[in-house]
Amino acid sequence: MWRRTWIIYRKELIESLRDRRTLIAMLLVPLLLYPVLMIIIIQALQVEKGRRERDVYKIALPNEAHERWLRAILEADTEEEKSRASQTRPAGSIRPDITAQQFRIIVTHRALEDAVRGGDAAVAVQLDPPPGETLDANGENRQAIVYYDPAEYLSEVAFRAFARMLDRHRDRVVLDRLRRVGLTADTLSPLQIVERSVASPQKLGGALLGQILPFLLVVMTATGAIYPAIDLTAGERERGTLETLMVTPVPIAQIVAGKFLVVVTIAILSTLLNLASMGATIRFGGIGQAIAQSAPAAGQIEIPFRVLPIVLVVMVPFAVLFSAVMLAVCSFARTFKEAQNYMTPVIIAAMVPAMLVSYMPSIRLVGAWTVLPVANVVVLLRELFLEHYDVPAMLLAFTATTLYAATAVVIATRLYGQEAVLFSDVGSYKTLLRRRLFRPAPTPSVSTALFLVAVVFPLSFYWQTTFATPAMSAERLRFMTIVLMLACFLAPPIALAWYLKLDPRETFALRPPSSRAMLAAVLIAVAAPILALTLARAQQRLFPPSDEMIRALADQQTLMLELPIGSVLLTFAILPGLCEEVLFRGWLLAGLRNVLHPATRCIIVGLVFGLFHTDLYRILSTSLIGMLLAYVVTASGSLLPAIIIHAGHNGLALLVAKHEPFAHWMGVADDSPAWIVPAAAIVAVIGLALIRSARPPADSAPTA
Repeated sequence: MWRRTWIIYRKELIESLRDRRTLIAMLLVPLLLYPVLMIIIIQALQVEKGRRERDVYKIALPNEAHERWLRAILEADTEEEKSRASQTRPAGSIRPDITAQQFRIIVTHRALEDAVRGGDAAVAVQLDPPPGETLDANGENRQAIVYYDPAEYLSEVAFRAFARMLDRHRDRVVLDRLRRVGLTADTLSPLQIVERSVASPQKLGGALLGQILPFLLVVMTATGAIYPAIDLTAGERERGTLETLMVTPVPIAQIVAGKFLVVVTIAILSTLLNLASMGATIRFGGIGQAIAQSAPAAGQIEIPFRVLPIVLVVMVPFAVLFSAVMLAVCSFARTFKEAQNYMTPVIIAAMVPAMLVSYMPSIRLVGAWTVLPVANVVVLLRELFLEHYDVPAMLLAFTATTLYAATAVVIATRLYGQEAVLFSDVGSYKTLLRRRLFRPAPTPSVSTALFLVAVVFPLSFYWQTTFATPAMSAERLRFMTIVLMLACFLAPPIALAWYLKLDPRETFALRPPSSRAMLAAVLIAVAAPILALTLARAQQRLFPPSDEMIRALADQQTLMLELPIGSVLLTFAILPGLCEEVLFRGWLLAGLRNVLHPATRCIIVGLVFGLFHTDLYRILSTSLIGMLLAYVVTASGSLLPAIIIHAGHNGLALLVAKHEPFAHWMGVADDSPAWIVPAAAIVAVIGLALIRSARPPADSAPTA
């Protein structure tokens, strides 16, 4: 029995892992989704923070007396801000800090409500009683009636900032009144509250994970099992192999067991990858630090990694449960499309209880919550992250989920046995692992090319975020860059190309370029830094970066330029030019060669190249450069011109930053003539024309 089940299991697992949709749901989504989301969210928040800190907020007042009163407050608050300037906000903070200088006073004769409602002002203020000739107005207490529109974001932001400013003004008035009567501020504080958090950094990190991770794990585990469950049921039925099953002397139970184990295996692998990717993204991506800096009272945050293996064990019966449910539901589907429609209520059945429990943090693992399907898993995971180890309740919840899973397996076996579909042949897992069984190929397949890039992306991202510290030295930055280039960008594609018996000449475009292509590479390399810098400046005018991001980029550039010029060019120009081209314009471009139009694959390679640089402000220019380099390789048939352009672009940009006279010579200084940019564009166009005319040999030309 077990031998036949094992044969079915191996065969179906191999076929499922060869299915592109299964690989995307199980591997690419977990590896790419969370780092990309983290990058987008953090940088978007920083962009919004920078925008809010540059905006001007208008305050409407009814008359000149109010204007004198408010100007005095703004001036006093500005002086107070200067004393607070030394207490800079920590790097990575995402909360905007609006100053008094960003407010503009307008005196209007319209009703204050209408001024705010019509958008003439963000907020409006009226004092009751009105202000007199002096700021304190004989010591009278007043009401400040502030009008704002909570439905308008700018008005809401201005109101919050202005309210904090009025609070500071109130405190200054109170202190002034105390000094007049010979008292101090301590008079108003007979009892001071001092916070002392008893939660460990691991528990705080667990509370952070407990808010988002259980829900995502439940949804992604169910999602990971969708495609193999559909393919092993409706897919087999749609392929018309049901008749073969009827004449096969294999018990239905063994067939179902093998196919079911495949779905469970993929679901568990999907859970493992999602858990690892989410934990690594939160740990190395700086989300916890950003939250701690935005809410200092929370204290230091650490991720409780020791809990993650237990979480994975808890998710096993849940994966079994939903794998069986999906097999049972898909048994009724006659086509792949129909099975996809059936999966919608299954996913909703997982999402609804998980979402409800996620929004109810007061729920504990007691009573009915220990046996409620799906909800008990979410609560159990949250308790684990919070380090609340109620062992009897946890065992009860785990046992209940296991029981539900076993029941679902029995039901799925009976339902699937009525419409089961059998395998057509027996595959061998050895063909996926043993190099001697691989057939030589000119280039990697699309799935292989994208898989390697998807693996390299989080590795490079985690490497940079883990070892990049505020106190980093120039030597450390050089070491990080060298290891990143060699271990992430150069070694993996070369090693995998050898292991898969790929043709290195075709995979990495290792052909000698023509003399026209080499001349074009030099021309484009000279023009590219000028055009890229011009584009970056235009982009910054449209979407100005935050001060923190500007400081971070400036600090990194300063570290780079502390090294000797030879070391700078070798580490940050020549090495990236070689290693990144091997991965992107070699490996990835070759993998897309036979399935996409040349223009489409150049665009995709450029966008992926821009994404790898994880910088929202440079992604446009970097992506365009990536597209240009992909076109150069496609048109010339050789990787060498792209390496020259890439290294030349980086090298000239570094020389411009390091030597001011060189910046004037290149024409990229602030006082450079206006004709420099058009001239660079003409040189680039000439280079592209030469590249276009430098066709590769007919026997090696890339195919559309």
